Amino acid sequence: MKKSFAVTWLSQTLVIFSVVLVVFSAGIVVYNETGSLTSFGLIVLCGYVPELLIIPLAGSLVDRVSRKTVLIACSLLQAAVFSFYFLILMQDASILKSTYFVIATVSAIAGVHRLAYNSSIALFSNDPQIYPRLNGVVQSGLASAHILAPLVAGLLLEYAASWTIAATAVIACTVSAVALTTIDFPELQLKTATTLKNGWSLGVRHIKKSKGLRQFLAIHAFSNFSRGAALVLFTPLILTFSSEAILGSLRSTAGAGLAVGSLLITSWGGPVKQVTGVLYALLMCGIAIALIGISQNLVLIGVAAFTLCVATPILASLAHSIWQHQVPVESQGRVFAVRDTVAGAALAAGYVVSPLVTDWVFVPLSESPGKGLSSTYLATGLLTITLAIVAARKPVLRALER
Repeated sequence: MKKSFAVTWLSQTLVIFSVVLVVFSAGIVVYNETGSLTSFGLIVLCGYVPELLIIPLAGSLVDRVSRKTVLIACSLLQAAVFSFYFLILMQDASILKSTYFVIATVSAIAGVHRLAYNSSIALFSNDPQIYPRLNGVVQSGLASAHILAPLVAGLLLEYAASWTIAATAVIACTVSAVALTTIDFPELQLKTATTLKNGWSLGVRHIKKSKGLRQFLAIHAFSNFSRGAALVLFTPLILTFSSEAILGSLRSTAGAGLAVGSLLITSWGGPVKQVTGVLYALLMCGIAIALIGISQNLVLIGVAAFTLCVATPILASLAHSIWQHQVPVESQGRVFAVRDTVAGAALAAGYVVSPLVTDWVFVPLSESPGKGLSSTYLATGLLTITLAIVAARKPVLRALER
């Protein structure tokens, strides 16, 4: 691994860690202060929606400004916001409204950061066969951040003052910005600048002119929808027949699966036919989701959750590699902005639609919340399996491998 990529990966993983650390802990702090699930839900909303809204506007920025500059700016802006949060936590007054503002701002900056980071990966290699390994390393950083941040947040909230979380995030983002200044970051020769408006149009046109990319984006979006449904329903499903302790153990098992999947795709590099690899990973996800809904056997559910999380970073790494290969690197900011908006909206739809379908369709049909949740998992898994099988028969998708 080149030093420049290693430093970039470590520094950006620090930024992601700091964001997860603050957002996760903020939900706990707000819930402890208010005792309101609605207030807790608003924190989750503030941590997701601004990022989704800013991405359509960020594509042109990422393609018209040095990506190293964007990454450093995002790190410093996050450090500034976390410093403000630090000052809030040091006070004894109610922090509710200020916390909503902080988390929403952090989310918006994270949207720009994610797009700039994703658009930078292909700069480190000219060989498309190397992309899955690079993306696997990125996925391992994401997995590490999402595993370690909640653990660190819990320890700091238990044994230290809440302001130590903000202080940790400030240090992490500052170190990240400084680290990037020390490396020779690969950059593009910036061409004619685009406006925010025609930048979005370029991204849409690039996808529309390729039937293969349109269909691949639809698969990408549905895989996000099905995973969103599986994530949001997992807690209520387990708690219908088991305890919080078992739920925690199963979530830890799933987290281990993310780490294993990331390490696997990093060391292996994925199949030569990357579209085929994506469809096999999607098939694994569908089977795993369906197995979660088949029975209340905790061992089977644990194995299925682990399998789902092993397949997720493999699918994500291969899918991103295909996009990197199909989209010129100088246009990736704008095209990825369109892709991430559609995929992010599908993930949000999975969070929202699956509980509604469960409550309005499957629970009345099964006359039991637990069976209704299991039915939703089974239906979602079968739809995902069907999509993977149908997509494998599409020549236009296989053509993306050339």
